[in-house]
Amino acid sequence: MSSRRIATATLALFVLAGIGTARAQQGHATPEDVIRKVRQAARDLAEKGEAGLATFTRMNATSVWEDSYTFVVSCQGGQAVTVAHPTRPELKGQPVAEVLTFGPQPGERIAAGFCAAGHQPHGGWVEYNFPKLGGAQPGRKVSYLLAAPGTPYVVGAGIYDPAAKIEDLDKLAGD
Repeated sequence: MSSRRIATATLALFVLAGIGTARAQQGHATPEDVIRKVRQAARDLAEKGEAGLATFTRMNATSVWEDSYTFVVSCQGGQAVTVAHPTRPELKGQPVAEVLTFGPQPGERIAAGFCAAGHQPHGGWVEYNFPKLGGAQPGRKVSYLLAAPGTPYVVGAGIYDPAAKIEDLDKLAGD
């Protein structure tokens, strides 16, 4: 084989390897994706009220995308309670404080953070540990939460990122 053909074959392998890596990375939700999906879900719930929850109780293109999903909690009566979760429907009716037991803070504090962040003017981000979709081991998750106006609901979705800074994410959500 000539050196030109070897060089061409080598270049083709590098290009194909790069494309494969890019495709593998496309499967991760970005903070911008999360913000967009949560804001749309909050608008939908504000418009449809309780009837709109059905969208987020099952897996579909609206509630689950890439490696993320949209969930809904009720912040009525001072306690966060899961009212819709597309990937773990058994969480419906469960107090968030009893579900988020993986740290780094106590579940009660994380649950309160969900409601507090959700009621900020542009929403907010909360850090906690939770198993990835289909996994058992908890990892660091940061979720963006936003209240659905005129309802007791706060919508959330998140990403698993060990390095994301809440301050940076909050700035992104405020823009």
